[in-house]
Amino acid sequence: MDTPDPVLEWVERVSMYLARDGVPPIAGRVLGWLMVCDPPEQSAAQISDATGASRASLTSNLRLLTAMGFLSPGPGRATGPPTTAWPTTRGPWWSAARSSP
Repeated sequence: MDTPDPVLEWVERVSMYLARDGVPPIAGRVLGWLMVCDPPEQSAAQISDATGASRASLTSNLRLLTAMGFLSPGPGRATGPPTTAWPTTRGPWWSAARSSP
């Protein structure tokens, strides 16, 4: 019997939590992964490998998370999907976590 990976369990929990508000599962997995990954800055290839998302789906979901304020574009990127992304320290996620019962 395989022991569940606590990191992957966390990623799925974040995905399920956000899905209640209509956030696509891949976007939730990406955010969950970026909340716990090391190093905190991840390339699209690293995020794709960790979450199982296709590169096309990942690009769309990185744009969505950036537009929602969960991610910031990586260094040197002013517009478009980030090559390197990370969760913001304050903003929508912080507000949602603080208001949860």
